[in-house]
Amino acid sequence: MPTGLGKIHLAAFDSSKYQKVLFLAHRKKILRQARNVFDEVRGFGKQLLFSEGWYTKDIANCLFAIVQKMSRKNVLERFEKDFFDYIIVDSITPKPKAMKR
Repeated sequence: MPTGLGKIHLAAFDSSKYQKVLFLAHRKKILRQARNVFDEVRGFGKQLLFSEGWYTKDIANCLFAIVQKMSRKNVLERFEKDFFDYIIVDSITPKPKAMKR
């Protein structure tokens, strides 16, 4: 889906019946936007950025994290396989490289 069609809102509404949600993205800007939308839509629980510290793992209902950080082995080992009830991956299309002349 193209940018601006409400994918984050859709994910927030769809995940509202789950207690432990993970939102993955490639950029912090997207994570901050998503956290604000989830706060607005869900209206309950704690929506925290994983970059705020390890403590967020246990107190957040929705955890927003950078894909690269969550894919590290030492990070993955801190989460049980069934820790999250719902996982959202925000996919981005890489920009094409500039053509050489």
